[in-house]
Amino acid sequence: MTSTLTIHPESPVTHEGHIEWAAAIEETGRDARMLWFRVNEAGAAHVSSSVEAFVLAALFYAMRNRLDIHVNGPVCSSLLRNLHEYQLAWSKWKPDRYQMIEIEAQKNLSRPTPPVADTALSAFSGGLDSCFTIWSNTQEARFAARQPVQLGLMAHGLDIPIWDAEVFSRAAEKSRQILSSVGVPLQTLATNLRMFEDDWSDSHGAGVAACLHAMSGQHAIGLIPVTYAYEALRFPFGSNPVTDPLLSSARLSIVYDGAGFSRVEKAAAVAEWPAAMQQVRVCWSGDQLDRNCGACTKCVALGICFAVNELPIPESLPIKDLAAAIRAVMHIPLEPAGVQRMDERLELIEQRGIQAPWVAAAKEWRRRSIQSRKPMPRWQKLLSPSQAFLRSGRLSSRQKRSR
Repeated sequence: MTSTLTIHPESPVTHEGHIEWAAAIEETGRDARMLWFRVNEAGAAHVSSSVEAFVLAALFYAMRNRLDIHVNGPVCSSLLRNLHEYQLAWSKWKPDRYQMIEIEAQKNLSRPTPPVADTALSAFSGGLDSCFTIWSNTQEARFAARQPVQLGLMAHGLDIPIWDAEVFSRAAEKSRQILSSVGVPLQTLATNLRMFEDDWSDSHGAGVAACLHAMSGQHAIGLIPVTYAYEALRFPFGSNPVTDPLLSSARLSIVYDGAGFSRVEKAAAVAEWPAAMQQVRVCWSGDQLDRNCGACTKCVALGICFAVNELPIPESLPIKDLAAAIRAVMHIPLEPAGVQRMDERLELIEQRGIQAPWVAAAKEWRRRSIQSRKPMPRWQKLLSPSQAFLRSGRLSSRQKRSR
């Protein structure tokens, strides 16, 4: 008998100024758990009555544990078709981790109730990608085909743990200040969807899309600010232009937004936005998640983006000496995608004739990253460490004699 994960949606309830809508998650051989989303009463108009958010939140957990999903409620038939293709992609990318499952629900074949207007809400974390999505779609006339963004959505429980309400409150206030400067309101949402303990690098696109679906009561478009531009795409990665659109339903289109621009180009655009420069937040590894530490690889990489544009480093990035900051993290190898990004930045540095102490440090960081990823010689793989050391010494002696 196939193991199942059954989703039992419950009616929204109002309690102490908050609206919470939840679903009981029943799993074969396990006690039921509650998956929930929560907003303040001011966000009531944005709440969606659909159950799509619960399906997306549970999808990766179900694929990983080979659990067919049964939904006790209607799910948009177009989303069900999309999720079949979505699963095909992930089961091919990571066949040892994710398997195809069945999703059974009451198919909602009727035409969906249209939103109040053909507007967009955008996921907003306060980072460079989020800021660029808002700036390019609301302020910059030079960016074509702008989306009609009317709301920024910041979810508590994704990058900031759900139990840390004080830190999230401070981070949300910074995001609110950024968005209010361009007339876009911020709506916060809390959720415990990370209770499934998925590999967040794989599942975060579905997680963000779940939050957008949960708050799509007045919007037809949900924007996911991109991590990787078209020229530097990474597969498999949880948010990408191939599978993100497959998280769309007939009522809400999920858009992978901003892929036509590198992070250096985004930094140049956002530098024109004073509020963002004062409050942008990219750090997820510092001691205080509501601000940038200025010392992690993420913070240093952002500092390089502004330096490549010969712009001052934002006030929100506590980096006084970029060269020293790079040297402090260069023991941490850049990932292949990071090396590719660094190559692009070094090329721009060459084109622009930039000469500064941090340039040499950036080149050294790239060199060390490449060196650390060089494949080990076959003879070295077959020998013990002591044999490899002796073999290396003999080879060096032979090389010397051959000169």
